[in-house]
Amino acid sequence: MLFTAHCLIRNEEYFVRYAIHSVVRHVNKLIVFDTGSTDGTVKKVEELSREFPGKILFEKKGEADPERHTKLRQEMIGRTTTEWFMILDGDEVWTERGLGEAVRLMGNDRADCLIAPFYLCVGDLYHASWRGAYMIRGKKMHATPRFFRRTPGLHWEGSYNHDAIVDGDGRRVFEGDRVGFLKEKFWHVSHLTRSPN
Repeated sequence: MLFTAHCLIRNEEYFVRYAIHSVVRHVNKLIVFDTGSTDGTVKKVEELSREFPGKILFEKKGEADPERHTKLRQEMIGRTTTEWFMILDGDEVWTERGLGEAVRLMGNDRADCLIAPFYLCVGDLYHASWRGAYMIRGKKMHATPRFFRRTPGLHWEGSYNHDAIVDGDGRRVFEGDRVGFLKEKFWHVSHLTRSPN
């Protein structure tokens, strides 16, 4: 099963290539919006667009305040034609096992949202924080909702860092009954230097 990946980026020069490479072979389309990078991020994504012609839809959107950030995420949903989509940050690197597990769970029709655990790297790729930072469905962990089925009325609400995907009834999708948890972790390098800027 192919899905769409949504990647909203800004100044991700050091890791965006790894992030995109980790998922591009599994997606129908990778929608990448840059929100005002001032480093080499745009050049790297343009190179990847040539490396994978027809797979990457890349647009420079200019700087985005928190409200516009949410609108851009909603625009990505509007441009998605696959049944499922994934959120991919420019500082996230996935494994083949993790994506394979996600694809299997997407195909079983028991979930509309998949929550993915991650290694939160600190200092370097070989050291990670083990104390969970997020409370999800009664569990404290390093995990985040990453895969969503496009259901009627699905949309983004709120503003950056306080936003969530909600269903047609206004409920956060990851708090609903149709949620699955991946076992395989991805690498989240948000605490590492991602750009010379």
